[in-house]
Amino acid sequence: MPQPKRVGSLEIGQDIDFQRKEWRAQRVGWVVMALIALAALAGLMGNGVLARATAGDATDPIRLEYARFDRMQSPSSLQVEIAGEAVAGEQVELLVDREYLQGVQIEKVVPEPEAVRGAADDLVYVFAVDEPGQPLTVSFDLRHNDFGAKSGRVALSDGPTLEFGQLVYP
Repeated sequence: MPQPKRVGSLEIGQDIDFQRKEWRAQRVGWVVMALIALAALAGLMGNGVLARATAGDATDPIRLEYARFDRMQSPSSLQVEIAGEAVAGEQVELLVDREYLQGVQIEKVVPEPEAVRGAADDLVYVFAVDEPGQPLTVSFDLRHNDFGAKSGRVALSDGPTLEFGQLVYP
């Protein structure tokens, strides 16, 4: 218990060491709150710079855009862009990791696949091609059924594989 100290006509109990610790704790709290606000603005909690990610680049035969951070049961999408040189025949086969798909509910696939069949570790989506040599963009609209760290992969049946990771918040 601090001893009362006379300041002018008042007797005030002071503990300057405790006061300095309290000021330090306040500053730490301010910094933590500012970091949380900056992370939210950058996309850690939703839309922003950090929220969207891509796998592959413009020169690859396949490219994937996805949400790096997502919420359980919120609408989300995977967009697969297949380059024109990878669209050679009348069909394109896109392989999607079966384990990843077990944790999501697919609401819509655009364009609609001609067929879907199972493979060893994947589901194979077969898309009809109107004009060979033209790029194709496939969008999977989905919702996550559970939360946590998720990983998946997409690939062309005779092409490269792209791996991706997501963090799904509750």
